Parts: sequence; structure tokens; C-alpha cells
Amino acid sequence: MTLAQIAQRPVAMDLRTGSTTLDLWPERARPQEVIAIHDVEDWLTLIVSGAARGITAESTVHQYRRRGLVYRPVRDAPPVPVYAAWSKKHPPRERERIVELPAGLYR
Repeated sequence: MTLAQIAQRPVAMDLRTGSTTLDLWPERARPQEVIAIHDVEDWLTLIVSGAARGITAESTVHQYRRRGLVYRPVRDAPPVPVYAAWSKKHPPRERERIVELPAGLYR
């Protein structure tokens, strides 16, 4: 799929905390309709119902499976940054290896 194909239908977005924003599209090619949602369960339900499409990071594909939902790569979408976080007071001993794992998965 492409961003232009996705924009042909309403797009569900969590405008408060989600990683998908209208900035993914050129200004003249943005979706005509954005449906604001507030959590991933609402996002999934809306998409499975056929009322909207959605864009998400690849990690969502592995974390949220739902009957009737199909994930497809978006060929022209930019990559999403991935961060690892831990307490400054108690960093993990193996932090370099911890960082290597997601870096290898999401290249």
C-alpha cells in the first residue's frame, strides 16, 4: 500500500499520543477525514469494522492480532524511531545488548 491509497478512506489516529500524524502526507494529499481515537483498542475496533484505515509501527503487527484485521506494509512511509528507556539510577548491566536487539528487529 501507499500513503495515497490509505488517504482515500477515513484514517483513525490517536492525535494525542500516537506515532501517526498528518505530517506523514504532503499537505495536498492528506486524508479528507481523520477519526480521532483515544486508545489502541478503539483504533483496532474502528479498523476491523471497516469504518477507517490506520497506520502504525511494525511492532503493532506483532502485539495486536485481531480476527478480521490485515496489516500491510506502507511502501512510502518513513521509518518510525524506536527508543529503549531505563532508570538513570539503575541502568541494566547488558544495556548495549538490550539496544542491539530492537535495532536489529526494526532496521
